Amino acid sequence: MSLGLEFDLTPIPPPSPCQVLTFGRGGGRYGETFTVDVDAALRDFEERVGLAGPKNTPTLANLAKQAVRRSSWTHPFLGFSPARTSRMLTRLAAGRPCLSAESVRLGLRARLQERLAAVVAANAC
Repeated sequence: MSLGLEFDLTPIPPPSPCQVLTFGRGGGRYGETFTVDVDAALRDFEERVGLAGPKNTPTLANLAKQAVRRSSWTHPFLGFSPARTSRMLTRLAAGRPCLSAESVRLGLRARLQERLAAVVAANAC
């Protein structure tokens, strides 16, 4: 938000389903960009991950997820692979960059230079 831009997110599939099986999937379809409300994103993160981490109660679903996590041969059948992740990252990298307004960048640069000058002055012999 300090960059003067909305927070746009493009989810990409992880190379293995382990994180998705552990924490669940966030919103949006893989490869489609959408705008995220920061407060909503933080609430979603807290609900799925939280400070205590994922809940591992011994339900049938959790036991099945654990078995899939341990059996890497099942991962491609779920649509997860390093090659797919690589293709999505390459496609995102080739997209149009989204820069902050020049006035915002210049203001941030000036603040950074002021902070750097203060650090240098504080550590001068």
